[in-house]
Amino acid sequence: DLYLDNPDCNIKWHPKSHVPYAYCPDDQIFVSYDDETSIKLKYVYSKQKRLKGVFFWRLSGDDDDHSLIRAIKG
Repeated sequence: DLYLDNPDCNIKWHPKSHVPYAYCPDDQIFVSYDDETSIKLKYVYSKQKRLKGVFFWRLSGDDDDHSLIRAIKG
């Protein structure tokens, strides 16, 4: 991950939207994304609200252990 692995970028958690993000001041790039924690929070919210599922933009960021998919399975 170009920005997530860059030591010059700042990785933080947005407390209101419950997602991680990266800000790279040198490039003035802002990237928000999902991780296991944010997806798990979406899953729990969807269950509480009796929704039919959750959504995230890209599954290609998942690791070989399928951590993002496993987070949805509960």
